[in-house]
Amino acid sequence: MSHFNFLLACQNRDFEAIEEMSSENLAFRIVHQDNTEQAGSLKEMLEVFANAFEDLSYWDFEVIHKVERSGQNIVLVDTKRENRVDGTVIHSLWIVTFQTQDSKDMIQKVHIELL
Repeated sequence: MSHFNFLLACQNRDFEAIEEMSSENLAFRIVHQDNTEQAGSLKEMLEVFANAFEDLSYWDFEVIHKVERSGQNIVLVDTKRENRVDGTVIHSLWIVTFQTQDSKDMIQKVHIELL
């Protein structure tokens, strides 16, 4: 259920909560529509999220699949962001990997494909 807490934190722009549930070694990657990639760590992810969540948008998150692999929980999330002002929609697919550390599920990887 950690993925629900993560998505709720995103929806509420609670970057402190996102940071608390993220591993120190978090790997972040976003692939843009033109196939350019941006990779980084927790710091870069929080910067991207802060920019994405600062505008006036409606966010829709749909968990489309969950799978367990070697103690990790991998969650696929279909994401749509609609701008409240001009109605443009940005569609993306998120793959978020959680792993238990000290009896707490921590985000290990976040991979985002902009569609």
